[in-house]
Amino acid sequence: MRILSWDELSVGNGAFRDKTAVTIGVFDGVHRGHQVLLRKVVSSGYAPVAVTFSNHPRSVVAHRKAPRLLITVEERLAIFEKNGIEAAVLIDFSQKFSILSGKAFLEALWKNAAPDYMAIGATFRCGYRGGLDAAGVARINAEAGVRTEIVEPVLEGGLPVSSSRIREALAAGDTALAERMLGRKVKLF
Repeated sequence: MRILSWDELSVGNGAFRDKTAVTIGVFDGVHRGHQVLLRKVVSSGYAPVAVTFSNHPRSVVAHRKAPRLLITVEERLAIFEKNGIEAAVLIDFSQKFSILSGKAFLEALWKNAAPDYMAIGATFRCGYRGGLDAAGVARINAEAGVRTEIVEPVLEGGLPVSSSRIREALAAGDTALAERMLGRKVKLF
């Protein structure tokens, strides 16, 4: 799997020659909901790319509220590769990156990742203070000719699977629930 930093992607040289299918997120735990996004881009017919973060965005914008990550970046990348992702873009979330508008972020992706298709979760937000929601991303992408699929959350026990719920289940000692949401055994460390 090819791994690029955001800086390598955004130098303006068009990092990808062929059209891509992109999914974006923190992907903490790469749980069952994340796995649906990965399957969408892998089955698109384009080169599948996952855009993620080397650190949790809250570690910069709300340091005291930053969650403990469920898996390491290396584990996340290994799961991406196992699921068919051909390239990953790692963003080092910084104060400078945090003020980038959602539209500027998308424009950088259009220019340098050449997406034809994007799969994002229904609760996805990007840009300064999360100012651009999934519907806004789809609208802006449509103007650029990028098809966007907004994927509804996967449910477990009638509630959306999320990294926060997995952390809560682990804190409560409910490894069975955490494993159902992850779709694999929990690795405790």
